[in-house]
Amino acid sequence: MLKKLKLYLDTSVPNAYFDEKNPPRQITTKEFWQKLAKEVQHVLF
Repeated sequence: MLKKLKLYLDTSVPNAYFDEKNPPRQITTKEFWQKLAKEVQHVLF
């Protein structure tokens, strides 16, 4: 079995997920998470 990758992100990435003032940024961020959610272990600081 392959080991999952770890991805460390600045808090600006989760903030972009909820950024209703900037829909293109929010959509891009949500698409990013959907594509990577199965491939990485999420770690937030």
